[in-house]
Amino acid sequence: SSSYLLQNLDTVTVIVHGSRPSLHLQHIRNCRVYAAEPTLGPVHVTDCRSSEVRCSCYQLRVHDSRDVKFDVWVRSGPIIENCNGMAFEGNYYSDETAVAKDDGSGKNSASGNVPGRNMFWDVKDFNWLRALRKSPNFVVVTELAAVGSGEESGKSESSTRNDDGSTRHVETADVPEEDSEDEL
Repeated sequence: SSSYLLQNLDTVTVIVHGSRPSLHLQHIRNCRVYAAEPTLGPVHVTDCRSSEVRCSCYQLRVHDSRDVKFDVWVRSGPIIENCNGMAFEGNYYSDETAVAKDDGSGKNSASGNVPGRNMFWDVKDFNWLRALRKSPNFVVVTELAAVGSGEESGKSESSTRNDDGSTRHVETADVPEEDSEDEL
């Protein structure tokens, strides 16, 4: 199979069927892109605005993008550069039986190409070098059965209701306004 390139799209929904070595999205505006089967290698997103991307891949790299929601299953932590308003959620995966059969090797006995552990939460912002403070350029969205107060842990929490009635929970660390001397 061949790699896919989707570019110069505005206000459309695209469903990509079949596995592929890589997927490239460029100059996408107000779109929904759903990869129905896993991408065997990387997904590269460049200059994407106000869109939603759902995919399963080995690596997710996002450049020069704004206000994009990613619902992903990714083998290594997503990488962002020159981005803001990114949201990462890890609920996307179409073959739960394949995930259950993962042996930890990165390969899967059911399909041979399904990534193992989902690392959607391990986002690396190449424009944010402060190790002790979370980047303001993204949030990680997790679903929780019970929503706590968050005050004891020094974290801010908010919940939103999905179209299907389930609750999404967003948790971000509270950070002080000024750098400490340790960080300088």
